Amino acid sequence: DEGDIDEGDDSEDSVKSVGCKKTGCSEEICTDSDLDVGSICIYRPDFACYKSAKCERQASGKCGFTITEELQKCIDQNKKQKM
Repeated sequence: DEGDIDEGDDSEDSVKSVGCKKTGCSEEICTDSDLDVGSICIYRPDFACYKSAKCERQASGKCGFTITEELQKCIDQNKKQKM
């Protein structure tokens, strides 16, 4: 019993967060859970913002980080910093 969705229930709400995962050296990538995606393992200050961000299926049907006001503010502030 996986408990993620009921058999036969393919409504948008039931599959929204199923099958997405954070990956990459700094968990800066959000992708379908059946894909292994590598990154070049560089670090940017804005990558820290994704640690608490939700990685889930978006309205487009693709996995991605849900951009909240808090996440966008964090990204904007950290992109201004020099590495």
